[in-house]
Amino acid sequence: MSRGLLKATWELNRIDMPADQRLAILNSLRRPVYTALNSLATHFLNQPLSLPAEAREMYELADNLAKQVTTGYTLVAVQAIQQRGRFQSGSPAKTTCEGLHRAISMAGRRFLQTLQLYKPIERGSWLELYQLYLLCDRQQLSDIKVTDELDGSCSVKTRFTQICLLGSCRPNQLRQKDLPVVYRQFYEQRELCHLLPASSGEGLLIIDLSSDSAPVYNTEPENTAELGAQHRYLFIEPLTTRFKEHINYIRHRPAKSIVENHKEPMLSTDVLEHLVSSLGQVNIRGFSRTQVAGTMHIVVGLASVHFHIAGERIFERVLQEGPSSESKHTSDVAAFLHRSDSDQNAKETAETEDQSVTDEISDDAYSQERSRTARIAPDDDLSGAELSRRYPKHRVRVINSSTGGYCLEWSSALPRSVKTGDVVGLCEEGTKDWVIATIRWVSQLENAKTLIGVSLLSPSAFAFGAQTIKKLGEVSDAVRVLVLPEISLTGTPQTLITPRLGFKEFQKISLIQGNQSHYAQLQRQVSSTPSYSQFAFRYMQQLKDVMADEHGILDKNPFNAVWHYL
Repeated sequence: MSRGLLKATWELNRIDMPADQRLAILNSLRRPVYTALNSLATHFLNQPLSLPAEAREMYELADNLAKQVTTGYTLVAVQAIQQRGRFQSGSPAKTTCEGLHRAISMAGRRFLQTLQLYKPIERGSWLELYQLYLLCDRQQLSDIKVTDELDGSCSVKTRFTQICLLGSCRPNQLRQKDLPVVYRQFYEQRELCHLLPASSGEGLLIIDLSSDSAPVYNTEPENTAELGAQHRYLFIEPLTTRFKEHINYIRHRPAKSIVENHKEPMLSTDVLEHLVSSLGQVNIRGFSRTQVAGTMHIVVGLASVHFHIAGERIFERVLQEGPSSESKHTSDVAAFLHRSDSDQNAKETAETEDQSVTDEISDDAYSQERSRTARIAPDDDLSGAELSRRYPKHRVRVINSSTGGYCLEWSSALPRSVKTGDVVGLCEEGTKDWVIATIRWVSQLENAKTLIGVSLLSPSAFAFGAQTIKKLGEVSDAVRVLVLPEISLTGTPQTLITPRLGFKEFQKISLIQGNQSHYAQLQRQVSSTPSYSQFAFRYMQQLKDVMADEHGILDKNPFNAVWHYL
């Protein structure tokens, strides 16, 4: 069906006919086209980033079909303007407006598909989008609402703004599945986004309608006079304020609250924080890049990083044997934990105790998730070759480096699991020292190579198991975690990398490594991605301290334990 639609639209664009007739034919094909595009997308989305040949062919087919439909609707608008004196029935203005709205909507879909594959927007596409909007604006049709059952009814200005925001929110740092939700959210929150003329002098982003590039940050707001009629501002402060309010709501809502306000953005906290960061303030690169020629090893995912940090030992051995004798980073774990916590003050403890009560229903759900994770495919009986396949180590080329991270070229086929937000381990050739980082962005190149940007989290780490301590001293199954030591030079406190689910602020936990158990309490969540969470934490001396904090039991009066249950 897809190839038939492509052929039909291609031929339709080469036949001379009245604009209103062309619009009617394209509208009759529109729903089948969307069905075909959705079907084709299943073949190239959720695939390895380096697409197999068949998936790449499906993407190109979808892109060409969308391009032909965009061209068809553009012809409708141009011909309606040229033939306005010869219209037999209907309104040339309405036909023009609908044609441009449909063309821009399909262009937005093409942009979304391209960005989902972390590919650069095709040369000329931004300029084409800007020209379509300018044509509509000069016809004074950009504010007219157009009915659209497939993409949502709105004006051309709203759809244009929606696409510009998608291209401006650093989309290569978002996950494939998050991009359509973000794109839809820009539509749902359209009343909070304003496209303004250059004379307004207000807006975080500037659009040059004569350029072939995405909107840029307004880094020199005092130079408004230099902007011309081809410039527009995007004023989105109300949008980012709404996102901030929703983040605050998520973090402070009651534990048992499961009902969401349907008018609020249905995005995860980490995606909302990304949007606030990218659209709430000017973001200029803080570190200069240095060209580097070399290679390094990379491992992807918490399980693989944990395996290699632990000296290529499976999780069960870490729990049974403790620190690896081969790793210089694990020589004095207990001293590290005691020393890092020595300056915790009593005020912080008092402030967190009130927030440490957890909801039983939530704890049960977390325990089930941890148990499921802990039960997945034990490694005890795996051979060395099987372990290498399960926890693979890849060689990548270093393109450049900065104080904050690296740009890496991944020439071989990327694992299907590689996504933005993954925790990774990096090791230079000829060394056994692993540094911890996270994938910040991904970019596909035309020559089938892939660039990934990684941001450094810590120069070293300790591999631990962690159990959460619930009421009455019950503990969960152990799961993999990484302890990142304090970096005194930058004032970075010790933190804990945990799985995305199962851990939350102010929980009591036990860190396990062999016969050593270290009790701790999670503090503020420093960061999170769809793959992991990062918490500051404080060390607790004895298990009885954990129990006393949980129940308010005073050791000097054992009868208090009885009164607690009466």
